Amino acid sequence: HVLFIDKGSNDNVKEGDTFYVVRRRDDFIRGAKDDPMLPAYVIGRVMVVKVRETSSTVVITDSAQSIAIGDHVSQNLD
Repeated sequence: HVLFIDKGSNDNVKEGDTFYVVRRRDDFIRGAKDDPMLPAYVIGRVMVVKVRETSSTVVITDSAQSIAIGDHVSQNLD
C-alpha cells in the first residue's frame, strides 16, 4: 500500500529512508484520541519511495495494525 506523509526534502528526508508508524492512544477505548501522556507504540514501518519539498510517498513494509489517517511517523523511537 502507498501512503503520503507530511515530511519531505525540507526535513532532510531521502528516498530509501524508513520511518516507524506510531500511536499514542488507548485502543481499548472506542473513539479514543491521541494522548501525549501515553507512551508511543509502533504499529508499522514505511519506506520512502518519492520525496517532494514538504511531503513524501511511502510504502508500508510491515504493520501490526491498520495504519490510519492521523497516525504519526518517526525515524527514531524516543
